[in-house]
Amino acid sequence: MAIENNHKKRLLFVNLRGVMAGAEASLVSLVSGLADGYDIEVACPFKSALSREMSRLGLRCHGISAPKSRSYFSPMWLFEWLKANWCLSRIIVQIKPHVVCANNIYAATISVLPTLIFRKKLVLHCRDFSRFGLVTRTCSLFAEKVIAVSYSIREYLVKQDVNVQKIEVVYNGVDIKQSGKLRFKTALMQSQSLNERQSFCFANIGQFVPWKKQVNFVEAAVRVSDEMSNCEFLIVGDDLLGWNSKYKKTLLDKINNAPVRDRVRLSGWQSDLSGIWQKTDCLVHTAEREPFGRIIIEAMANHIPVIAINTCGPREIIENDVTGILVPPGDTEKLTEAMLKITRDHELVRQLTEAAYERVILDFNAARTGRQIKRIYDRILVA
Repeated sequence: MAIENNHKKRLLFVNLRGVMAGAEASLVSLVSGLADGYDIEVACPFKSALSREMSRLGLRCHGISAPKSRSYFSPMWLFEWLKANWCLSRIIVQIKPHVVCANNIYAATISVLPTLIFRKKLVLHCRDFSRFGLVTRTCSLFAEKVIAVSYSIREYLVKQDVNVQKIEVVYNGVDIKQSGKLRFKTALMQSQSLNERQSFCFANIGQFVPWKKQVNFVEAAVRVSDEMSNCEFLIVGDDLLGWNSKYKKTLLDKINNAPVRDRVRLSGWQSDLSGIWQKTDCLVHTAEREPFGRIIIEAMANHIPVIAINTCGPREIIENDVTGILVPPGDTEKLTEAMLKITRDHELVRQLTEAAYERVILDFNAARTGRQIKRIYDRILVA
């Protein structure tokens, strides 16, 4: 049963981080697709990249601060948690949403109590493998629905004793309206041998967190360079939250000590990847515990061949040797072989990119994601 547009129901989306990382990009894509069916408002850090993006879409934003402490069990976190609960409660009283939508587990931690007090329905979008199973179970207990971003996340939730009847799997989607812009570049790349071109650029894109395994990308870069002298390696990312400074130092030391350090470029974090895609000939995604892999479908939509690790979300997105190449976790030799294969087999690249683009159109486009999630919200609102 559809919700009548002349009596739009109000959704309040809650996101405690203001940086434009994967979860935030998915939120922007989602609310863009839902805006015609619902009255949408957003609670997020004020004057942040996310709030500016929401304002650009014409959505009303309400400022809210996230607990700064990383530990759920510290006195400081408890104080900041209570402060955030109070802030969200005031927003709920002011705008009277029909449903509060937590964009991840982190946002759910400050959404449960206000929704209970004011008897609002809570929906949890689960996008990550949380380190704290108790937090996941508790938040899910009070949610009407838990929308998992992949079947890997669904499996994780079931193992955490979340009620399986509450879990719905909906993949992220990307806007494919502009994705045809790189067809010419891809065709040009495929028509030339590596030796005819000045360079071939492999890119690794993601936050600097240990499970993203950028260090493996650097190790493979050294091996690839032994075979191909005109390859470049681009690392796009940073420690956005300042929580992984030790890993960042390890990665930077790895790069600086590598014999190919002059061919490894660091671009920092990029919210807009359009320029990056223009430079990239292959995405190498080295994360070994990726909940989904939004960057993978973005590359596929831009006709960029993808090499990824055969685990979790990437294994659900990519069919090996059909829409991309999957390699075993921790196997630098196989990763190197796959990278060299991409540089040498241009017919394979053509087949991979065409099949991958078709897969995105069918299963990972933003319009499809929006329709699936709208059906879930409609069922909740009429219940």
